[in-house]
Amino acid sequence: MKRMVTSLAMLTSLLMAGPEWMPYREGLEVAAKEKKMVIVMIASQGCEPCWYIKHEIDQDDALAATLSEVFVWVYIEVGEDPIPGGLTEFGKPTFFFLNDNGEKIDQMVGRKNIFDFTDKIEKVLKKAGV
Repeated sequence: MKRMVTSLAMLTSLLMAGPEWMPYREGLEVAAKEKKMVIVMIASQGCEPCWYIKHEIDQDDALAATLSEVFVWVYIEVGEDPIPGGLTEFGKPTFFFLNDNGEKIDQMVGRKNIFDFTDKIEKVLKKAGV
């Protein structure tokens, strides 16, 4: 019985292993198809605040699973991926929250902790009427 519980726990953690980050175009297509909003993270290598918040999101399986029911996750690496028109990097990281049509709902810029991030998510959801 103990072995079965341990196996189930391991399987659950594998199934809930952070959000599935994807490229911008793919993210918009998935969002439109699944009627989800989009979280776009614009970041760069060597950016400590970028690494910190992405790491916190990736490590919080419950948060990622809950938000993945409503959002598609997009990651844009400055210098490697093009930044789409209408989205401007104001600092690192920059988050944009888009509706399922790719229209901007809100944004968040700069060093934040996971609590600031989840507070912003709540505001975005209210603004979007979700």
